[in-house]
Amino acid sequence: MGCGGSSDRGNVHRGNLLLLGSAGAGKSTFFKQVRVLTMDGFDDSMRAEAKPAVYKNITDACKKIANLSIKYEITLSDAAMEASEQLKKIKLSTTDPTLIGQLCKAVWTDPGAMECYDKSLVGETKVKDQLNTNDIYFLDKIDEICIADYNPSDQDLLNMRRSTSGAHALEFTFDPVTFKKPDGSAMKGEKSHWTITDVGGQIHERATWYEEYEECDGIVFVLSLADFDQASQDKRNANKFVEDGINLLLQVMKVDSLQGVPLVIMLNKKDVFAEKIRISKTGISCTFPEYTGNLNSPEESEKFIRNLVTGIITAETESESVCHPSN
Repeated sequence: MGCGGSSDRGNVHRGNLLLLGSAGAGKSTFFKQVRVLTMDGFDDSMRAEAKPAVYKNITDACKKIANLSIKYEITLSDAAMEASEQLKKIKLSTTDPTLIGQLCKAVWTDPGAMECYDKSLVGETKVKDQLNTNDIYFLDKIDEICIADYNPSDQDLLNMRRSTSGAHALEFTFDPVTFKKPDGSAMKGEKSHWTITDVGGQIHERATWYEEYEECDGIVFVLSLADFDQASQDKRNANKFVEDGINLLLQVMKVDSLQGVPLVIMLNKKDVFAEKIRISKTGISCTFPEYTGNLNSPEESEKFIRNLVTGIITAETESESVCHPSN
């Protein structure tokens, strides 16, 4: 399935966007946000399909808390540890959601749980054990989620995490009159029709990216700001933001067929980044020693990274680019 090409059938612009980024950067969430903003959100079949993934997200979060408590020697009650052990053994598809809720609540309401979350933000935590805002979102909604007639909301589906495999395309119409500028004024322009394609970001999925490059009209590349202090999942002794973010972006933009293709860089997970920066002892200087600003200022740190990424792309590629922070 190629990325396709643009045309002007019936004087209506049609274009094709390719959504790229490493695993965990937030691509799929962006993809789902496009659906919510430009279409009628999610249908009943999508909500039903999402339920098992939501329950997996919430139980995995509790398992992370137990793992973090052991790693950082944080005391959890016997009841919380027993609940986490039971969560490892149950089969989600056949377990009463009320029981899942009771076990998850025993872990999440333990006084040591939030301490585990704080440690996961600033400690040397493996990505698979790091708690994130999506986890907290679901943990705070245990009573609403773990019931027999639970039906996931749009916000639940946006926060749900599930690895993307293969390529997924979404056709949508962009109508400027339905959107507002940051200052609240109306946007102008004609309707345009687009296809956006989301492809898996894990290293074994990237070999298929080339199939999507042909005649692509624009690339949206998602970088996770929150990865600034994380280790790469793909390359030993490398930083995740640098190796799986900036370097991966450069590899893509140096492909011959993509020269001159417009690029939108989304600096994602700004909220998690800000939370980490405020309590960090080293800030982004742990990855960027040339940074001389306030170590605990999210605004200064984000500006530094935005200027760094923009400068690299401007110097290394022929494409027009714009860089946007997002949560």
